Amino acid sequence: MTTVIRKYVGMGCRRAEDPRLLQGRGQYVDDLRLPNMVHVAFVRSLHAHARITVPDHSQTRAVPGVIAMVTARDLQGVKPLRADESDLPEYRVTEWPPLARHKVRFVGEAVAAVAATDPAVAEDAADQFPIGYEPLPPVLTIAEAAQPDAPRVHDEWPNNVLMRATGSGGDVAAAFRRAAITFTETFTSEGVTGVPIEPRGCLAALDPGTGVLCLWTSHQVPHILRTLLAEHLGHPEHLLRVVAPDLGGGFGIKSHLYPEELVVASLALQLQRPVKWTQSRREDFLSNVYCRDSRVTLEMAASSDGVVLGMRARSVTNSGAYSILPFGAAHEATGAARQIPGPYRIRDYEYEAVAVVSNKPPRGAYRGVAMVTTTFCMERMLDLLATRLGLDPVEVRRRNLIGDDELPFVNALGVSFEATSFRRSLEEGVRAIGYDAFRARQKAARGTGPLIGLGIACYAEFTAPSATALRARGVRSVPGFDAATIRVSPTGTIQVFTSVTTMGQGLPTALAQLVADECGVRMEDVLVQCGDSSLAPYGSGSWGSRGAVAGGGVVLRAARQIRDKVLAIAAHRLEATVADLVCEDRRIWVRGAPFRSVTFGELAAQANMMTTRLLPEGMEPGLEATACYDPPSVTVSNGTHLAVVEIDPDTGVFGLRRYLVVHDCGTIINPLLVEGQIHGGCAQGAGQVLGEAARYDPAGQLLTGSLLDYPIPRATDLPPQFEIVHLETPAPTTHAGIKGMGEGGTIGAVAAVANAVADALRSAGADGVRSVPVLPEHVLTALGQGPR
Repeated sequence: MTTVIRKYVGMGCRRAEDPRLLQGRGQYVDDLRLPNMVHVAFVRSLHAHARITVPDHSQTRAVPGVIAMVTARDLQGVKPLRADESDLPEYRVTEWPPLARHKVRFVGEAVAAVAATDPAVAEDAADQFPIGYEPLPPVLTIAEAAQPDAPRVHDEWPNNVLMRATGSGGDVAAAFRRAAITFTETFTSEGVTGVPIEPRGCLAALDPGTGVLCLWTSHQVPHILRTLLAEHLGHPEHLLRVVAPDLGGGFGIKSHLYPEELVVASLALQLQRPVKWTQSRREDFLSNVYCRDSRVTLEMAASSDGVVLGMRARSVTNSGAYSILPFGAAHEATGAARQIPGPYRIRDYEYEAVAVVSNKPPRGAYRGVAMVTTTFCMERMLDLLATRLGLDPVEVRRRNLIGDDELPFVNALGVSFEATSFRRSLEEGVRAIGYDAFRARQKAARGTGPLIGLGIACYAEFTAPSATALRARGVRSVPGFDAATIRVSPTGTIQVFTSVTTMGQGLPTALAQLVADECGVRMEDVLVQCGDSSLAPYGSGSWGSRGAVAGGGVVLRAARQIRDKVLAIAAHRLEATVADLVCEDRRIWVRGAPFRSVTFGELAAQANMMTTRLLPEGMEPGLEATACYDPPSVTVSNGTHLAVVEIDPDTGVFGLRRYLVVHDCGTIINPLLVEGQIHGGCAQGAGQVLGEAARYDPAGQLLTGSLLDYPIPRATDLPPQFEIVHLETPAPTTHAGIKGMGEGGTIGAVAAVANAVADALRSAGADGVRSVPVLPEHVLTALGQGPR
């Protein structure tokens, strides 16, 4: 076998894109300028629920600089955003018009659009646009939506239920009959959103010569977006190009089709000139998707020694006004119920998952999606079980986590765990945090000042879902596979075009490390290009922690094709067998005879017929490979988070004093990138406990429409450092044993911080924390229920 000496995978290489970005040479959508470009501003609904009266905008059209004003009547050829059908017995399809036609269903829904030569002129004209409304009673909460006499968000529906699904495995009734203890708890979380540093935006321009419409957009899934644009605009897909330039964060919220992209593209076709829209921060809060607005009721049956015997779950998700493409409402709703067992040995489990509509913006993907909620609920249940039985929370987890000796393990719903380190990650975390010493310190400090608490969260991170997994959850508009093309120039440099996108996570660097090692070249020889639907082959893009699994897997496949051809040429040239060759640092030589060698560049020139040397007989010229890769049904990463908090009992304010993460994402390509992802994910997760939440008044007006009111965490809200322990349990079913890891920081953080607050309250004899965020008033209320 050929010896390929790898030196980059596992190294903390600095991100190749950083110098360009740090020097201000990045190119985001708002940096793009085209001749004769016009700017769009949207007229947005002032009401959560209202009928629209026919507007008269003739006077607004006369404003100097205004080029066009459009309402729903002007977009007759543009189809509404219609979510996928489903074979669930109770499932309803919503239709979201690009511009509201007869009725508005949330504050901020686009009603009209104004195109002008200057963005300020467009915004002023939009502010003056005369839209009339007949207000209707809004439906805002899960409880309101469930009322039999609640106003209907969609008039033709018999109620506000969007979907309902059930599932089970094992004998749940028998598990409850033999249990020594059973109890029920309900947990709630409020809607949160990604708040990327770069809001959304897009620029559309038509090439009149070719008929190609190009859309530059801050987006995570260019190929899927191209297909959806073709379907909704009626424009041939081969005459559409979608380009995602530099993204200032995505977090899942930029993986959807939004009305603004359809309107901007349609205006570019109508006006025959470039059309641009840049989202304001206010619009970011009003019109982007939110996630995790849910209520989960869990019933647990356990033995007297703390072993969970069975569970029942009922999850209700607030899906907002519409089911959004390409994932649809079922993505979060079914995930919220199916993922509750997590890393635990639960063989008897049943669930009901419900999604309801409301007069709020649509709910969609945001980092970790339902896994954040399910981990919070399950980890709180285990702490509450420990309290009821007088056991230590760590010991309860030890007795229920799936062990290495039980692998492969198939849970009650048929999910298979093949290579995980659930117990090991817990033990590493307990050791590194100094668990016993903390408990002794907590006991000694009781009644003497600030309350301290330690929270634990163990989790399974389901990453990189395949086509099979997506179909099982009702997602039909996402293919599941990804693709890459690798081209080697005659001088030996390499270009990689991949369907996965980069949004600040360092993906081009990680992929370059894989390709450089596989081909035996240096990293600086490799250029990775993402985000262009015309350069890269078709694929699913970046979301669901799939960049390294699907993107890395597919570039490895393509790189191995390149390597195999290069080695075949080298073997012919050096008069050796392929098995006798060694490949390293741009050079291939014969094992035991290093003087018999040839450079990678020389072989690339020969492959591209740029030398006098001919190729082996029967070999085609060129050095290019394209590969597709649909990853395994599910790839499971795992970890344990431990958080230490300190509460001021007089104010209810708490702070994070220490945070430790034990994380296992299989083969680590670049530890520097992994740690950066964990840091950011933990910060976002902590923010959901510290105060992030979309708040509305009774009329459905958003009260948290700016960064003054929606408190993303500041540096002072976070611990001085995030301590990280890396474990590596390679996945047996993926290329190079890679697992996803982009969401693990968020998945574990909400539960760990919430459990830490609850632990601190418990040390004061108080009970609490069944919802997030946990605000100071919640802490004070809990303390008032028990002795101080």
